[in-house]
Amino acid sequence: MNAVTLRPLRDGDFDAVFALESDVMGADMIALLPRVPGDRAGFELHWQRIRGDASVVARVIEADGVFAGYAISFPLNGERQIGYWVERELWGRGIAGVALRLLLAELPERPLWARVARSNVASRRVLEREGFGMVATERVLAPRRGMVVDELVLRLD
Repeated sequence: MNAVTLRPLRDGDFDAVFALESDVMGADMIALLPRVPGDRAGFELHWQRIRGDASVVARVIEADGVFAGYAISFPLNGERQIGYWVERELWGRGIAGVALRLLLAELPERPLWARVARSNVASRRVLEREGFGMVATERVLAPRRGMVVDELVLRLD
């Protein structure tokens, strides 16, 4: 397995983050991405909002010192959410699990919440291995897919 670390997001990371979020197959796994992959203006507006919110914890995931994705935590409707996105060519190497574990260590607040499309089985397994349990299923519009999908709601106490 690669040596996985987290570090704060820096200005110089945004081309790599944009390329990551522009991957159509990865965006389809996320399902709830509110913009078309490759939409630079939408990407910049979204990340400008994120970076202007002091309550957001955004970290770059590095594997062997190289950009591998990001991990993030943010409040949503009074609940602290977590999420992550790993470069597709690195899927299946345990990077998401280590990154999630590192992010959880930074966040003393409990409970923490995560939401994942039912079709994203691998991400659900990563969350469950770190102690998240499913508490609900919601039908939500997946703007990326243009359809309603099942979104699993998971909680870590």
